[in-house]
Amino acid sequence: MKNKNTKLILGISIIIALITIGVVVFCVKIIKKTNQNSSALSLNLKEKIKEKKDATFFIERVNEIEVILNQMNSHFINPNKIDIFVSYLEEIGPLLGTEIVVKNVEVPTKSKNTISFVLLVTGSFNDVAKTIAMLENIPYQVTLNRVFLSEKIESEENLKEDIKIWQADISFDILSLE
Repeated sequence: MKNKNTKLILGISIIIALITIGVVVFCVKIIKKTNQNSSALSLNLKEKIKEKKDATFFIERVNEIEVILNQMNSHFINPNKIDIFVSYLEEIGPLLGTEIVVKNVEVPTKSKNTISFVLLVTGSFNDVAKTIAMLENIPYQVTLNRVFLSEKIESEENLKEDIKIWQADISFDILSLE
């Protein structure tokens, strides 16, 4: 009987061992499959994170380029908006103590991307000089072609002294967008 019990125990042990091995193999396959899925998800997640970083970097660069383009374009006059620039010139005169009259605006056919202006500036010598300095330093690419200063003496009946008024005839070119 001992032999029979031993065989029975041996048979049950083998069956339990086979079931255990089967369960271990099954668990290993499940773990392997889960690891593969996790690796694929991790790789996909890393790709998406990289794409998002690249997109963010690209958007930042586009915004930087847009700012630079706006800064560059602010140094050029749009030929369709010359009237705004002329108004700017005429409005800045009183702030500088002068009267600015735009005598001529021309878009030369010979030289592309420039607009020629001729101004008549009237005021005291210091104010006319400030206006000329302002024209040289406005935030546009300006080339002064000619500055002609002259003095006008006007007498007023109420005043015992003559008033010295200076005029500047200024010709300059500004770069334009077109």
